[in-house]
Amino acid sequence: MEKASGDSGDWLVICWFDSAESAGEWARSRSHATWREYVGRFATRVEPPAQAPPAAGPPKPPPRWKTALVTLVAVFPAVLLVNVTVIPRVTGLPLLARTLVLCVCVTGLMTWVLMPQVMKVLGPWLRRGTAAAPPAPRPEVDPAPAKASTSIPSTTTWRGLQPP
Repeated sequence: MEKASGDSGDWLVICWFDSAESAGEWARSRSHATWREYVGRFATRVEPPAQAPPAAGPPKPPPRWKTALVTLVAVFPAVLLVNVTVIPRVTGLPLLARTLVLCVCVTGLMTWVLMPQVMKVLGPWLRRGTAAAPPAPRPEVDPAPAKASTSIPSTTTWRGLQPP
């Protein structure tokens, strides 16, 4: 028996079985009925919550032309700004080093300054029409019987039950 959650008055009674057949035999046994009757005097059985519907998949990405346009709106001013302010100060460096300086400056501007602002303004337009994708199909459950070495839990939640 274990507490369902920190402040909850719910307790979980978990029984492990070596097979689905063993769990079924236990559920139909007189011992199980006696145990449930005894515990039922001190607690109220709580049915597990209904399964939530499968969550929708991730949103579809926006069309590539929109993504390209939003990127251009941010990249162009960043490259222009770095070419005007930073590159003239490093003209003595080799081309490879100047290009690295340009890329580092533009990447920093894009990541922490421009893209957050551009996404605030153009994000709704970019995401328009990109509802969540339908959930991925769930794989079929293998109807093969459980192996004898498999542990199968059987959980019942009780409210108001005190530990022994």
